[in-house]
Amino acid sequence: MARDVDYIKPTLRYLITFAGEAMSWLTKIQKCVALSTTEVEYIAATEACKKMLWMKNFLHELCHEQQNYVVHCDNQSVVHLVKNSTFHCRSKNIDVCYNWI
Repeated sequence: MARDVDYIKPTLRYLITFAGEAMSWLTKIQKCVALSTTEVEYIAATEACKKMLWMKNFLHELCHEQQNYVVHCDNQSVVHLVKNSTFHCRSKNIDVCYNWI
């Protein structure tokens, strides 16, 4: 979450692998202040999905079709939030741009 008291925005991190090798990764300060660890992980999962969608389209242009695309998240609250849209009423503080996941 917030490592520096003067700069309280959390750090966004993800890693995307292809054929067992790291293809894309990101570590940066998030644009918004998160109110919970669930929100931090939800934003990171959304950013990772956007990058994975871009890579899927890139592989398609190279005539390589991948069968499965898997996102791993170790936060059970995020997993339940993604799978069950009824939780969205409890997460109104999460920005609309992250709810497309």
